[in-house]
Amino acid sequence: MVITVSKALSIPIHEQIFLQLKSQILLGEMEPGTRLPSVRQMSNLVKVNRHTISKAYLELEKSKLVQTYASSGTFVRDHVSVSENGDKNYEACKALIAETLEKANECGFSGDEFFSLLYASMLLKETEKPRALFIECNQYALDQYVQDINKEIDIEVDGCLLDDLGSAEGYDIDVQDYDLIMTTLGHYADVRVRLPQVYNIYALNFGPYLSVVNQIRQLQKDTKIAIVCVSPSGAEGLREALIDLGISRNILSAADVNNKRALLDLSAEVDVFVASKYALLQAPEFFDTCGKHIIEYKNVLQRTSIMMINQVIASMKTAAQTANESAYQE
Repeated sequence: MVITVSKALSIPIHEQIFLQLKSQILLGEMEPGTRLPSVRQMSNLVKVNRHTISKAYLELEKSKLVQTYASSGTFVRDHVSVSENGDKNYEACKALIAETLEKANECGFSGDEFFSLLYASMLLKETEKPRALFIECNQYALDQYVQDINKEIDIEVDGCLLDDLGSAEGYDIDVQDYDLIMTTLGHYADVRVRLPQVYNIYALNFGPYLSVVNQIRQLQKDTKIAIVCVSPSGAEGLREALIDLGISRNILSAADVNNKRALLDLSAEVDVFVASKYALLQAPEFFDTCGKHIIEYKNVLQRTSIMMINQVIASMKTAAQTANESAYQE
């Protein structure tokens, strides 16, 4: 399997991957039942971040070309190749493409330039939507946030893991391509540090943090608390957010759910666990048997955050319209 991507094209990276995989499936180069590389394997193969691969795979599923099974992976579905579909003349289409490319070359356009123009004309309406990047510390929450925002708001959203910012896996993420950058309150300060030249960064989901703070304030002042999230950066981000909201630094510890030794040690030292939704899902047996009071940090998209994003987008559109009118008058 050969998949290549180019940042020189105006086509989003996930679309480049999707289109190449779709072509290989339709042409029968990947037979029915073929298992695609895992998201992590494909990420390492193509050298792009994992969420970009997930987005390409989701497009394949929407196109009914592949089927994903939680326990075994993603597989090419039956009866999807062109050769099995008698009402499509692949050879005639191939000849048409060759002829069109030749005429484009005669007009001075390279193959990449022509493809970019074709793609842009196909997606003109869609590309008028504002583009946003959501940054989160773990893949589970990231996928859910992106899915929820796409469902609720007319906006094109990509995702990036916090630890991928500035790393080899995140090389395909150019923050200058986005109209707004979004993250949760707990990661806002960290994202600002990692992206010092970016100003259009917005913190979402204030409500879940306040809910945790209110529950902590009902406890005795000397209660020892451990914060547990899926990733170390998630746990530390939640800890710092709670400190910023007035909770004493001295009573808070932090650990990620995959560090079993740290969890056991903390269980002997603290009275209460503050655990994210996804940490609870990953280690239900530990939290059920630890004998501690559990406060859940519900890291899901809030209605107030949806309203805020819509207000930001409306302001952006108004500013753009005003700028266009001013330019026209000049």
